[in-house]
Amino acid sequence: MTNRANVNPLVGTWRLVSCAFHDGRSVNHPYGPDPSGFLTYTPDGQMTVMLGDPDRPLLENPDWRQNVDEDIATAARLCIAYCGTYDLHDDEVAHHVAFSIMPNWIGQTLTRRITLSGDILTLSRPESLVDGRKQTGTLVWKRVE
Repeated sequence: MTNRANVNPLVGTWRLVSCAFHDGRSVNHPYGPDPSGFLTYTPDGQMTVMLGDPDRPLLENPDWRQNVDEDIATAARLCIAYCGTYDLHDDEVAHHVAFSIMPNWIGQTLTRRITLSGDILTLSRPESLVDGRKQTGTLVWKRVE
């Protein structure tokens, strides 16, 4: 990791405040108006993130594998999770995905622009397809004390 001050301001755990995607005309909240989630960066370069809609419907059976595929697909669609390593470079962080609920991301690098103001971290993702439309994403996190 590189940082001008040799101090990594990302280290710690962050709670999700908001998640919004923008297509230039409208704002989309794919995980609901009040999403839930956590993001953790460790000093040794590991990261993990999990977020989603806290109002996802409950599954009928407490045994994950005993539910019908459609219900599991709905539960999975309303959340995202991945982990791996990260590199910090000035105003960007690169997440090197080792495992993800989205298998296509495994082995990929997801780059986010960083804005840090006190205990508020904003990660902006570049334009990509979300719900069939090109959108940029903005996730706001608050440091967990």
